Amino acid sequence: MIIILISTNCSSSTNQLTRSQNTILWIDRHFRRYQNSEVLSYLLSVTKRLESAAQMKTLGIEPDRLNTSWKIHIFESSIPNAFSVGTGNLIITKSLIQACENEAELASILAHEMSHYYLAHTEQNSSYSIEREIEADTLGLSLLELSDNQLQASISALSISYRQESENISAEKQENLNLRRENLANLIKRKNGWGFANDREFNRIKKSLR
Repeated sequence: MIIILISTNCSSSTNQLTRSQNTILWIDRHFRRYQNSEVLSYLLSVTKRLESAAQMKTLGIEPDRLNTSWKIHIFESSIPNAFSVGTGNLIITKSLIQACENEAELASILAHEMSHYYLAHTEQNSSYSIEREIEADTLGLSLLELSDNQLQASISALSISYRQESENISAEKQENLNLRRENLANLIKRKNGWGFANDREFNRIKKSLR
């Protein structure tokens, strides 16, 4: 998911940093930050592995986007959510981390949001697009594969934000969810989907969130 950046008087690409900062300031005014340096360091380590994977193989990513200084902001919210606000800034809620069942699900979410930046989606100031979500899912899956994560986690992670809605999910959301699941399932069939699972550190970090 990407978030529409808060508008400023400037619209050129050179103002992406200012727009990203303004968006974060807006979130800061409406939500409380979750302060835990250990959790933040862990998330950054997962992000770093995904970033290294992006550099291992040509994936159509612009070279200047591969040396991004990633910054993760954790906020308190009962709604599991994550999004990219551009210039390497990723927002994730504490409840989303808690909702993940393993590190691969968490990595899948981070890979998807990083992919929005790699694909320059965060610079397209427009509303939700299923096409861009599928593009980010596709690139994110490649990052998962190259970092030896279990690919099936990308499908289970996709459902986290919908779990609490249960049967109340709208027909449009369900249709979009089905399209994204189908895309990922078809891609996984052509890849090595086993990956490597080591959730000891993830489980330790998750317990510290309670």
